[in-house]
Amino acid sequence: MVTLRFKRVEAGLHTAQVGARSYELRAVGPAVASSGWTLNELTGGRTRLIDTCIDTLKEGEKALHFSLDVNEKLEKLGATEEGRRQWLLQTRLGPLNICAGAHHVFMVFDDVELAAVELGRNDHFNDYSGKWNMHWERGTSNWRMLADFSRQLDRVTLKEA
Repeated sequence: MVTLRFKRVEAGLHTAQVGARSYELRAVGPAVASSGWTLNELTGGRTRLIDTCIDTLKEGEKALHFSLDVNEKLEKLGATEEGRRQWLLQTRLGPLNICAGAHHVFMVFDDVELAAVELGRNDHFNDYSGKWNMHWERGTSNWRMLADFSRQLDRVTLKEA
């Protein structure tokens, strides 16, 4: 796990560097009385949103750690980055689009019928839309969230990570 700390640049803006990638935690609303924070990755002059509705700097650091852990898992599985926040992973059930945030991972299968045969309707999978979403309560450890995500993803992956 990468050790990181956001550094205050100015009121309402903190930044962190992880390898060649830069991240910012930016206040939403007045910098002094913020109504929340957004977490962004700054890549090649672009801003890629990772998550919104982050309450504290510590939660922002936790959210970035979780995002980096999910990205590492997906890279090992051969997923490719698609767009601003998404990954595309080829699975036994067809392409799976994945987007991770501070307390959630949103996924959707391209082939809903094939996924529905294997997964059926359950508390994570919607057999009508193909959405396969996972949510955790605030305060859940990154280790627990990553273990839950990995266990579910292992059901459909082509190789081990």
